[in-house]
Amino acid sequence: QSLGNILNSYIADEIEADKLRNIVYAANCLINCCKTINEEEVQELKDMIHKEYAPLIISFKMKEAEYIEAKERPEIFDLNQRQKEFSMAKANLYSKEYVKEYFMLEEKINKNINNDLDELKNLISNKFLKSPFLL
Repeated sequence: QSLGNILNSYIADEIEADKLRNIVYAANCLINCCKTINEEEVQELKDMIHKEYAPLIISFKMKEAEYIEAKERPEIFDLNQRQKEFSMAKANLYSKEYVKEYFMLEEKINKNINNDLDELKNLISNKFLKSPFLL
């Protein structure tokens, strides 16, 4: 559910200002948390990946483009060969340490965001769950 829907359902039901203020505060905390979680670490990893693996990234992008072209025009290109080359380039890039770290960090961030969203949902009253705006 979007934050706008949550707030609109409370406003429509004319809830107490204190409850609305708490919800807005919790939502803002969550939004700010999502924006700042490990931002520096993510940027450092991105920089290291681009610095260390530039040739692999270029190769991956080229093989991806060739594979897409072969999918669009299989009568001209060997789709199986292009798919194998793309898979190999992807495996080669994704097996690198900084890339693995990046994906692990991304997974951790997504997990934290989902946990925070679940916690925020639990903070919202049962009245919200029965709101006709969300059915």
